[in-house]
Amino acid sequence: MLTPGDLDIVEANCGRACPSAYRHFLERIGNGASLFNLSLYGLVQRIDRLGSLPLGQPISLDYGNSIERPKGLRAESFAIGGMVGWSSRGVLIMEPAGEVALVHLSDGEDVAAQWPDLDTMLTSEIQRLASLYDRSGYRQVPSSQL
Repeated sequence: MLTPGDLDIVEANCGRACPSAYRHFLERIGNGASLFNLSLYGLVQRIDRLGSLPLGQPISLDYGNSIERPKGLRAESFAIGGMVGWSSRGVLIMEPAGEVALVHLSDGEDVAAQWPDLDTMLTSEIQRLASLYDRSGYRQVPSSQL
């Protein structure tokens, strides 16, 4: 879980405000997440090879908000993660009011899906993605159908 100070670092690194709904997620749930082919970004706190760090730090939020930000996004849009399978890799963005959309990696105006909020997106996508795997975790469909 991230502290308010951590989230201030995120915003400074990204050069834009993190929507309050995503701040709330990071403060309560954790520092990003990875589920199936869905990643929610967080804060990379340290980069080293010491055994004291947990494995699997999140992709940094500044990656999608400054380093590889899709063209055409409004300044207020905030990249919160990514998904694989929608004709390659898409970027999950959140608007200030909390709406979430999946946009193309290179064109933020090319919207593949939209949800009214993060909870709705996670619920529907986890159910959809889980249905594509068997009980042992073997994917039942080609990655192009994810």
